[in-house]
Amino acid sequence: MGSCIATKIVAAAGSADVVAAVCSSRKLHLFVLDTGQRMLPALVLDGRAVLLRVVGQYVVVLTSRGLLWMWDVKAMRAVHSRLSLTSVLAAPGNGNLADITIDADGSMMLTMASTKHFAMAVRTYIYHAGLKMWLEIDDVESAVRKASDFHSTLAPLAAPATSNGGGGIAGVGSVSGGGGRSGKRKQPLAVAQRLLCTEMVGSKHAHAKWLKNVPDADVTAATVAHLESVLASARVLGSEDEFVEWHEAYIRALALQGDEGKLRLVFASLLGPPEQSGSTAAGDGGGGGGSSSGGDGGWIAHVHPWVRLGKRTLLGKALAVAAQSNREMQRLVSEFKGDLTEAAE
Repeated sequence: MGSCIATKIVAAAGSADVVAAVCSSRKLHLFVLDTGQRMLPALVLDGRAVLLRVVGQYVVVLTSRGLLWMWDVKAMRAVHSRLSLTSVLAAPGNGNLADITIDADGSMMLTMASTKHFAMAVRTYIYHAGLKMWLEIDDVESAVRKASDFHSTLAPLAAPATSNGGGGIAGVGSVSGGGGRSGKRKQPLAVAQRLLCTEMVGSKHAHAKWLKNVPDADVTAATVAHLESVLASARVLGSEDEFVEWHEAYIRALALQGDEGKLRLVFASLLGPPEQSGSTAAGDGGGGGGSSSGGDGGWIAHVHPWVRLGKRTLLGKALAVAAQSNREMQRLVSEFKGDLTEAAE
């Protein structure tokens, strides 16, 4: 490969599908791995390449102008072209770009890192193609996260001790986080959280000291707000298993806090209108679930376009968690169990 490139190679990366090399002349060269033949003529970049990643058929280049390019070399198309990272790179407290990880399906996650008070602050972002925006998945320095009972939890499997020394909120089963620079992240949220929690280790003492001055009521509110934020992230990442586990942790937190009002709102949103009964509530069997609408204002039977779990399936799980967590919620649980049974008829 080197013999057919006249200028100095400054970065190279490859996969079973393609080998990429960036030169000091701001050109990107692509080669077929098996034969060493050129895949395309040289691609002329808009600036000096500062980062090169190759995962499967995807080649990603970030230039010194803060513009990102992603190509699918099998389909010979640009997945992203001149995608600006300015909003992320210039955000206060974001520091420097630590890494870009890529899934086998081409989705990206940015990791930003900065040093603050001798500890590393990390934030993770993904790009939402529909909204044309970078979404912040998590922020280790968020005051809400820092005060949450789940502030350093990778997944709700580990029952975190209540920050102020109380009984804590129990977890809900096992999560095996997968991840890395390549391959499909089966649990993308856990990957993002692992990056954050790893950097929190060095500042545990300072965090515990800070937390002693946080009122219990604020810890309670922060825990719920943090869990709602995590659920939003799991939805947008399309991570169904993680969404279900964090949702159960969320229901458990509300039940332990005795927040019947909020539980009622959550249960009602999952139950949907009475008109959606029986087979019309598609998706209640679990993995399927199209939208169901009629005289219901457009109620959708599944959780999210990217999390195709039936809402009423999720409600059944939530009712069981609430009943197990706090006996005082039994009346509310019984009420919605009856409604759920009627809706299924």
